[in-house]
Amino acid sequence: PESPKCCMNYWWDDASAPHGVTNLTWPSPDDDSSYLTDAFSRFLTQRRQSTQTLRGGPPAPFAAQISFHNCHKPFIGQTKNKEACKRGETCRPPMEGDEPYTDLELDYYACLTQLDTAVGKVIRTLEENGYYDNTFVMLASDNGPEENCHPLGICQRANDRPHRPVEGPGSAGPLRGRKRDIFEGGHRVPGIVSWPAIVGTESESGLVSWETVMTDDFLPTIMDTLGVKRPPEQRSWALDGRSIIPILQGKQWKDTKYGERSFGIGFYDAKTTLNYGWGFRHGKWKFIEGSASCIGEEGAPCREPQLYDLSNDLGERHDLSREFPIVLAAMQHRFKRWHESVMASRKNESKCTKWKELTLPPSIEMMERDGLFFEHVDAVADLS
Repeated sequence: PESPKCCMNYWWDDASAPHGVTNLTWPSPDDDSSYLTDAFSRFLTQRRQSTQTLRGGPPAPFAAQISFHNCHKPFIGQTKNKEACKRGETCRPPMEGDEPYTDLELDYYACLTQLDTAVGKVIRTLEENGYYDNTFVMLASDNGPEENCHPLGICQRANDRPHRPVEGPGSAGPLRGRKRDIFEGGHRVPGIVSWPAIVGTESESGLVSWETVMTDDFLPTIMDTLGVKRPPEQRSWALDGRSIIPILQGKQWKDTKYGERSFGIGFYDAKTTLNYGWGFRHGKWKFIEGSASCIGEEGAPCREPQLYDLSNDLGERHDLSREFPIVLAAMQHRFKRWHESVMASRKNESKCTKWKELTLPPSIEMMERDGLFFEHVDAVADLS
């Protein structure tokens, strides 16, 4: 702990704060992703050895969440990985006519290489200890890349160099927005699952699904795998997630009560404003009002209610709110219904006693004041 390389505290000035990231058992190496992989390797080897000694047979099940720092800010890559990137060994060279990679980009790409190496070590540890074939491994990021693209969430080089934005390293590809945005670039990330016993290994390319999966689905998937049900007193509580086992088996989810999958999108602060925004997905449709990268005066287009058809416009460039006002109203109504469900959970289904009322988008607050919400709007709107 005395080592200057040991610790980093993201959120508190006081290094002794109970939630500070400071309680590392060993000083972290220059490649801090290897700290976690080494700790996981020790854990899994000890678990296999101890359980086999105690009871024999296969090693005991386990659950582990490995939260890598890479590539969160601040990122500082190892020199050898930056040099490998410059030599074109781990990075594609800049496009013809482009400037060489900046030091910031090289640091970012080096950290990405270190992450890739660390994930490989995790997989090898599973294989070496006899766990790999029947272990559910999921790799995903928690959000899009850092640094917003003001004022509309569209980066300067979105049309010709989306892989290399000038705002900051890390690409959201064709998606609009970046970290903290309600736009898809803020939260839509690839998810990679390995589980040979369930997914199988028949195809070299693997199974590809465009179903929308969320971190909310982790718990229901584990419960489904273990055949575990919620305690009787909690079975009436709302549960936003669902098991992804059917998706991993190449099937489709059965329709929910309201048809295709619906979910709300919001910032972590209960008192959200247009500076962070709100969103709601139902199938191909998406309602947005405000976002982190959207700046401007009241009445600016990206601070008004918007409607996008993601099946034809994944980059969210064409607002259809004027063309489909009934669909917009239906999406706003469903957001309100989802909001009511969330508030019911916060009030009645949580051990937290100091819950806060979640703010609503201004357009929905106005509709509530004017009595413009109609239960029959879902029956009128065609959301297919």
